[in-house]
Formats: sequence, structure tokens, C-alpha cells
Amino acid sequence: MTTENFVRLLLKKNEMKLQASSLLEIARTLQLTETDFVELEKRYCPVPIRSEEDFFQLILTIGNTEGEPGRAQEVVLDLEERIAIVKHKLKFIDEHAKPGVVCLTGIHSLELTDNPYWKTIIKVAGGKTYDIKQIDEAGFNPDILLIFGNPMEQLFEYLPRLLSLNEWRNTTAVKNNAVFLLNGKNHFQGLGLKLADDIESLAEIFYPQQLTYGRNGDTWIHFELN
Repeated sequence: MTTENFVRLLLKKNEMKLQASSLLEIARTLQLTETDFVELEKRYCPVPIRSEEDFFQLILTIGNTEGEPGRAQEVVLDLEERIAIVKHKLKFIDEHAKPGVVCLTGIHSLELTDNPYWKTIIKVAGGKTYDIKQIDEAGFNPDILLIFGNPMEQLFEYLPRLLSLNEWRNTTAVKNNAVFLLNGKNHFQGLGLKLADDIESLAEIFYPQQLTYGRNGDTWIHFELN
């Protein structure tokens, strides 16, 4: 099986940048009401971000530069603490025991995301991004299948057709009823102040015995196959 005749890989550069919508959310949270947003966008959206630490530093930089260092520190501290709790809860899980995770951003043309934001949150939440090379070299067998949609309800119409394909129905994810729909309306949009929300939601999916945040039915839905 080759990548070309199975899925279309959406390649991204190995860096993240703030979208204008995320920067606007940060500006509102820091109460930068008197600041020219166009200038903020020019100044901060092009900045490359390679980790959550880079993102936190950018928030602090925005706060310090725009005159709201205290609020920026509060925002960063909250995000850091929440993400640290997830990391602490999962720190003793062996690397080999972590699930291989595939995230689809589209099921009509089978679009498999290679988005660096998704790689980041999957890793922090205790999963392993499924290596696209494995499709060609070692077969395709993810442990967990995430399907990103907006609205989630529309996915129910197309999922049975997708999961009936041999490539999917023979995977561990489908056999073990580990298929989850993700809310693309208010979450998982990319780097922003919902970073901790997104990580917590994925951690809850991957390790329901260790972490529970009550997001099932809102941020994500378990797609029942049986």
C-alpha cells in the first residue's frame, strides 16, 4: 500500500505560528484594548514557534512589550500548571506503551494531517504521532483514530463508509473501538490559549483511567462502532 493511493498527507513546516484569531484572543485576555491590532499582527504573527515553551515566551513578550506583564504572567502560569499536571500524571508511562495516533482532518479525501500543532499536543498528551513512513514500510495499524470535524455531527454520515474500507477496519483502532470525533468548532484550531484544553482533552481520550476532565460530548465524542 502506498501513501499516494491511500491517504493524502497534508505536509506542514516543522514550526507553528500564531493565527490572527489566536493573537486577538490573547490581546483581549491581556486587555490590550487600546493597542492597534494590525500592528500587533505584523509584529507577532510571523514569529516561529517550535514548542509550548516558545509559545509561553511569546505571550510574556507581548505582555511585557504592550504594558501588561502581570496579566501575561498569569495566563502563562495557568497554562503551564495545567500542562504540567498532565505530564506528571503520565511521566511513568513507558514509551512503548504509548498509543500510535492518527488524526484525520478530512474523511472525504482521507487527509492525514502532519500539522506540527497536532504533533505537539499528541506528544504532550502521551501519544505517538503515527509515522507516515510506516504506511509504506510496515503496514498501517494505528492504535487510536482521531477525526477532526466541524460540526462533529456531520461526520456520522460518512464514518461508516470510511471505516468499512479494509485499510481501516483491520486496524487496532477500529478493532478496539478506539475512534474519536473531535470538535473543530471551538477547539483544536491551532496554537492559542486553548492549548491546555486541547492537551487535556487528548490525554483524557488516551488515558481515561488516569485523567478525567469531563469533556466527552463537548470537546470530543467516542464513536461507538458496536
